[in-house]
Amino acid sequence: MTLFISHAIGAPGVWDHPRLIEARQRVVHAALANDKFAGTVGSPANLAELINLGYRFLSVGADVVGLAQYCKNIVTAFTST
Repeated sequence: MTLFISHAIGAPGVWDHPRLIEARQRVVHAALANDKFAGTVGSPANLAELINLGYRFLSVGADVVGLAQYCKNIVTAFTST
């Protein structure tokens, strides 16, 4: 979601852009006002920031990345023997 918002505000990939931070806060406020959990994607680097903003549903990993690393390890094991 954050990547899409950063593109929409005209600052793709600028994770600390004031308009992006404002949008994150608006999502949290809207969720809390409606008894919902706010959710987004993040990384270990900004996990505390997102939790402090009020996010309670966070995706901090990617199955594609994990699967790619797993396959790379298998290929390395087979090619190093």
